[in-house]
Amino acid sequence: MTTKNQIAAEVLQRGLDDWVSLAEVAGVVRSHSVSPDTADVMLPTIGVIEELLNKGLVKVGDLVGSGNQIRFQPWEVSVRAAVDEIEKRWLEYGGPLGRDGANDVCWISNTQEGDELARRCQEDEREA
Repeated sequence: MTTKNQIAAEVLQRGLDDWVSLAEVAGVVRSHSVSPDTADVMLPTIGVIEELLNKGLVKVGDLVGSGNQIRFQPWEVSVRAAVDEIEKRWLEYGGPLGRDGANDVCWISNTQEGDELARRCQEDEREA
C-alpha cells in the first residue's frame, strides 16, 4: 500500500525538472488509488499539496506569460487560503484541468528544501 509520504516524494521528484500541474499531482494520486473517479481523487490530492505546503517543500501558484517567457508566479497567501482556493477552483473548473482541459487549477514549484528531499528520496530508491 502506498503512503501519503510516498506520493509526496513522487510529486517532489517530478518537480526537480519542472513545475508540476495539479492535474499531474492528481494523476500520481490516482495511480495509487483503487478508484479512478476524479471526485474520489480531489481530497487526497489536495491533502498531499497541503502537507507539502505545510512542510515548506513547495509553493503553489500560476504560470504567467507566454512562449519562452512563461514563469511561475507563487500565490502570496497562507497555506489555508491556498488549499481553499485550490478546492474552489477544482470545483468551479470541474476538475484539475477544467472542463475544456485548458484551465489549470494551479501549479506547484519545489522550494530548495523540496528539491533536496526529492534528491535524497531518489538516492534512497537507487540504494534499495
